[in-house]
Order: sequence, then C-alpha cells, then structure tokens
Amino acid sequence: MSIDVPFELVLEIFSELATFSANDALALSTLSSTVKRCIARQLYETVTLKSARQVNAFLALLKEREGAKGYVNPAPLVKNMCITHHVISTRQSSAESEDPTVEIFELCPNLERIALQSTFLHSSLVSAHSVQRLRCKSLFLVGPTFPSDWERHVHAIHNTVSEERLTSGGARSGSLLTDVSDLNILDPLSSTHFSIPCLAHLPNLSRIALIQDPGKSRVEFSELDALLRIPKLSMIVMSFDLRSLSRTRDALDELADRAKKHDDRIFVLERLFEDSLGGWERSVRGGEDIWERAIREQLERDLRQARSIIAL
Repeated sequence: MSIDVPFELVLEIFSELATFSANDALALSTLSSTVKRCIARQLYETVTLKSARQVNAFLALLKEREGAKGYVNPAPLVKNMCITHHVISTRQSSAESEDPTVEIFELCPNLERIALQSTFLHSSLVSAHSVQRLRCKSLFLVGPTFPSDWERHVHAIHNTVSEERLTSGGARSGSLLTDVSDLNILDPLSSTHFSIPCLAHLPNLSRIALIQDPGKSRVEFSELDALLRIPKLSMIVMSFDLRSLSRTRDALDELADRAKKHDDRIFVLERLFEDSLGGWERSVRGGEDIWERAIREQLERDLRQARSIIAL
C-alpha cells in the first residue's frame, strides 16, 4: 500500500489531535511512536538535502538525544543520500567546523548510493575533510568535473593502498572514489574525454556513465579504450544530445552499432533533458536506472534490426 500524504504530516496530525484531551494524548502519543518506528526505514532510506536549512535540520535530527520518547535513530537506516549544498573551505584548520556535512558523513555508516555536488571532489585539497573517509558503491556527481579533480583522487587512492599495506587496521583515508563501482558523470561541462586516463585508475570501477562532449563533431570510441582495460569494467554508457546529430534516431542507431562493434560493453543513449536528480531519486526508490535503461534500449534496437532483416 502507498499513500501520497507525507509521513511527517501524519505524525503532525497525531500531535495536534493529542492536544484535545489527556486521554487522547496518551493513546495518540503511543500510536505516533509506534507509527514512527514502523515507517522509519522507509522514511529515512533515501535522504535529499539541497539547502543549508535541510542539511542543518537533518544533522539536528541525527544528534537528537537518544532515549527521548518516540526517538528513532535514522543514521543506520540511511542508504541513499543526495547532498547538493556544500560549504567550500580551503583552510585545513577550519574545514571541519565550517562544513556541517562532515558530521553527516561520519554519523551515517551504511550509505550505498550517493549523489554529491561535484565541489565535494575539491575537498581533496583538505586532507582532514571527512568526505575523504566516505565510502559508497554508487556515486552520482552533480555539476562539472575536471581532470585535476580526478588526478588528486587517483593520487590519494594510490597513497592509501600503500599505507594500508603497512597498517593492520586499514586506515579510513584516501578518496571517496576508492570503493565506487558505479559512477555517473553527466554534466555537459565535464571534460570527461580529458579525464579518462585518470578514471581508468579507479580500482573497483564496474560501470560508468558519461556524456559526449557537445563540442566534438566526431565520436571516437577508441578514446574509451583506457576504461575498457579496467579489469572489473562491465559497462560504459555514453549519452548523446540528439539535437547535435543530423539524422536523430537513425544517427543514434548508427552510433550504437559502431559502439557495439568496438566493444559490446559500450552502450549509447539519448540524453534526457530532465532534472537529473529527479531521475536519481526515482532510480533509488525502485525506478529504472541508467544501466537498466541502456540495456533495455539496446535490446529494443536489436529487436528492430532483427525484424527489419526478416521483413526483407
């Protein structure tokens, strides 16, 4: 069963009704606490923080005093998180105190899929920043990235691997990219074709989604060869702006054929001009993600081609 009324509103209604009488207050308070515990996993599994107010409010919720009536600790329940508000600091001594997301990263230990403002990559300039200790399997970057961002993280990964070989505890340092297996870089301003040599050094990369540089008239799939040599890599998804292709759908089909001939791990998609974060939220809540869409469209393309051959 699903409802369109936010859980927070339901709890607010319970609280308001509880003010009408003492007997109702006790019953509704118990009911509210029970409902809160039951829905907590669904309520906190995916958290989206797009403003300073939302970041600070969620941090206050994480730090709410345990033992309080009806208290549910959301920290271990959060699996998917989107943070697009970022306080940037280049002063190492003050980075931790200025950025409230530091404590959020430290308090939520079970994050699996994360969407981050790309400026978080720049926090590699501040070695003590907790984003360097953050680990996740799936990372979606919002905003432009540049080769220098990836260079610093690759350097941090290599240094961490060397350090952890010397320590039995496995230091929690280095780069948030260390454990990433799924990586989405879909901002049109990202210089992904220049970043590929660095991205090819990510040790656990399995699937990567990139956007074709709109300024390039010729698509060279050989530029992806460095990524294709990654041992664990199973899929590259390239998104194209059909408005820049002369024959639209036919041109995309031709690109797909070329990609498949170069390496069958390369998939092509039409770039969707929608709220990318909206797509991310739908996918983490059970909707179709970019990997599923790429496979589905390739199967549909293969089916169309098979039917056209049979019809000849």
